[in-house]
Amino acid sequence: MSTPITVVGRIGQAELKFTASGKAVLNGSVAKQKRSRNAAGEWEDSGVDWHRFALWGAKAEAAADVVTKGVLVIVTGDLESRDYETREGEKRTVWEIRAQE
Repeated sequence: MSTPITVVGRIGQAELKFTASGKAVLNGSVAKQKRSRNAAGEWEDSGVDWHRFALWGAKAEAAADVVTKGVLVIVTGDLESRDYETREGEKRTVWEIRAQE
């Protein structure tokens, strides 16, 4: 079962890489500004949420030229977790969007 997600925000970083088999992947992060209403009913900023994403294949290659730091984007895909081990041997889990658009 997948969890669909759409995030609108600004690119923090993005990097195009290629797997050993030659498949392109664009990895990056999107900053989503959190806003809420205060007691007076006015909008105020209350921090930033960062969302990691991975876009694969031809779409990754096409997006790599325009997806640069600060650009406003809409990332649509499925939220997935991935386990990995650090160089120090610690086990970690990261949540990222497997982007489709």
